[in-house]
Amino acid sequence: MSHATGKNAAIVAVPVRNQQGVTGVAGASLYLDTLTDTLRSEMPGPYIFYAIDTESKFALHSDKGQISRNVTTIGPETSFGRAIGTIRSQESGTAEYDDGGVHYMARFRSDPLTGWRFVVAWPQAGNSTTVS
Repeated sequence: MSHATGKNAAIVAVPVRNQQGVTGVAGASLYLDTLTDTLRSEMPGPYIFYAIDTESKFALHSDKGQISRNVTTIGPETSFGRAIGTIRSQESGTAEYDDGGVHYMARFRSDPLTGWRFVVAWPQAGNSTTVS
C-alpha cells in the first residue's frame, strides 16, 4: 500500500551498473489495480490470475478486491485453502480447487527473484460443485 496515495502498489527496482559496479538504483511504483486492469483486458474468457507474495498476501488478483488479502484467512479445510497450501509449498505445478461454487484447475510457478507464486486458473467445463 502506497503511503502517499493509499493505492495498492509495488516498488520495482533494478541496479544501475557500469564497468566499476553498481552506481545507483532505478525504481518505480507500480499500481497493482492498474496492472490488474491491464492484465484482465488482455486475458481471454473465464481465466483468473493471482500472485501470492512472500508475506502470504495476494499481491495481484483478477478480482481487485482481493489484493492485499492474506491467504492464510482462507480456511485450510477448504479445497481452495488446500490448493493455496500446495501453491505456497511447491515451486511449480497444478492444483484443483472449488471456490464460489466453481471447480477450477490452476497452474502455478514461483519466481526465483521475488519468491512470489504466480497462478492462472480456469473453470472446469460442466462443473456445478459447491464450495466445501
